[in-house]
Amino acid sequence: MALLMMRVVTRSQAASSTSRGIWGWTLLAAALFLIPMWLIATFVGPELPTLGGSLIGGVAFVSIMR
Repeated sequence: MALLMMRVVTRSQAASSTSRGIWGWTLLAAALFLIPMWLIATFVGPELPTLGGSLIGGVAFVSIMR
């Protein structure tokens, strides 16, 4: 989903000059969400993977961006 959104955003003419640098950050954000989500789904259960993945991934991404 993150890659699809970046594809739509970078199609515009204004974003074409910065589109190459954004792809790396997009892949990092997707990985920081998907890895905790997968671990929670595998080892905890199906109740909390999306919430846990988004909270853990969001905190990790913000801490990296600082």
